[in-house]
Amino acid sequence: MKLNRKTLNMLQLYNLNHDDFTGGSITVSFYKLTGNQLVQTTSLSQADAERIDMFRKPIGDMSLFTPNPDQGPISVIFSGSSDAKKHIIQFAYTYWPIDYQTTATYPLKTSTEAWTELQNGRGLHCQIPNRHNNCCYSQRVFGVL
Repeated sequence: MKLNRKTLNMLQLYNLNHDDFTGGSITVSFYKLTGNQLVQTTSLSQADAERIDMFRKPIGDMSLFTPNPDQGPISVIFSGSSDAKKHIIQFAYTYWPIDYQTTATYPLKTSTEAWTELQNGRGLHCQIPNRHNNCCYSQRVFGVL
């Protein structure tokens, strides 16, 4: 919880906090250094770093995801170092405002149309955590969170 508060304070300090994230979820994951790579681990006792991911609040009953759903549009990786210059390993921030007043639906497509669009680079390949397979969606992408 200390790093959650530190992340929120940092966003406020640099005027990067938005109401879209108030009420959104915050996840914490742990990483250990293996060679020159950070590898996810299951416990704090094995960790060399902690990652905080912040997600937008849902719109109605629909959650919002990035193309990699286990990574939030705001994420910070903190080391265990007490040296302020070495404490933040990575800070990633992606934000686009959402027009909550405008809604729309997409027309249905045949599987052939969807497959053709995907083959022509007009689709989105996303990673679904805790699933056996990845999925592909064919859609016009106007913006990715």
